[in-house]
Amino acid sequence: MRWELPGGLEVLAELGRGGMGCVYLARHGATGVLRAVKMVLLHRPSLAARLRREGRLQRGVCHPNVVPVHRIVELRDQPALVMPYVAGPSLAELLATRHRLWIREVDALMTGILRGAMAAHAQGVVHRDLKPSNVLLEGVGRQLVPRITDFGLATALADDEAPARGTLTQRGAGTERYMSKEQLHGLAPDPRMDVFSLGALMFELLEGAPAFADRDAWHQTVESGEAPQLTRRRVPRRMRRAIRAALSCAADRPADAAALMRLWRPRPVRAPVHPWTFRRATRRLVAAFERILHADAGCTLWPDDSSGAGATAPHGVSLHR
Repeated sequence: MRWELPGGLEVLAELGRGGMGCVYLARHGATGVLRAVKMVLLHRPSLAARLRREGRLQRGVCHPNVVPVHRIVELRDQPALVMPYVAGPSLAELLATRHRLWIREVDALMTGILRGAMAAHAQGVVHRDLKPSNVLLEGVGRQLVPRITDFGLATALADDEAPARGTLTQRGAGTERYMSKEQLHGLAPDPRMDVFSLGALMFELLEGAPAFADRDAWHQTVESGEAPQLTRRRVPRRMRRAIRAALSCAADRPADAAALMRLWRPRPVRAPVHPWTFRRATRRLVAAFERILHADAGCTLWPDDSSGAGATAPHGVSLHR
């Protein structure tokens, strides 16, 4: 059933729902542009105030790796957050289909996620619920760009309503598998809570499985301060170092996402192309190598340096390693 929202938006369908909120697909009547609209399910003043707060915080974080809030509209005294519609899957859906990503893909995806978290921390916003399902992947050309969303548990450190560090807040708010010990115990928001979540994300992207299989594994890590061991081989040392630091105890953890980025230290890398493009490029590489093997003896794989041309595979996948 279609219905209208203020601002010329027509709600077309439901995209998904959680315990307290629902996201709808809407279209602007004049331009035809698709939007995502988030609303609360229960008409409670506390939930409405929480959604307005979420909208203000998310709207203040402007970065390509964060889903922005364009505006907050009111419908029968209930707020609705109007955001761009991201047609791509979530990171959780990608992991469910790909299981284990290439190192190059992990590098590019985590770089984008870290940059989005850095933008939030630079504005004094702690997300507190960074996990694969809260990272959407937007297709831009042949690339997948990660965009952080769902600031429902986010808190502004400079907000007068936010408790001081070291005091207790809502106990256990967040997702335990990606939650630091201090967040589970209800301590006041701190960027290092997000750093722990980012470390768990790094581990999962590299290993193809969550950092903590169960509560016992999580307790062992948070009590000892030692990160779980990666079984994957040939993981760059910089990535292992970043994971160990992010999953350590709060006192030894990087202060924020910017400090963690300096440990991750990514080389300049583009966002990964869609999986089908990798398979297509691989087939073309094999065909190219077969042609070279049957070519004249004087044929070389790489062009002469004096030509000034670089050898790259189709769709931007470099032949150089």
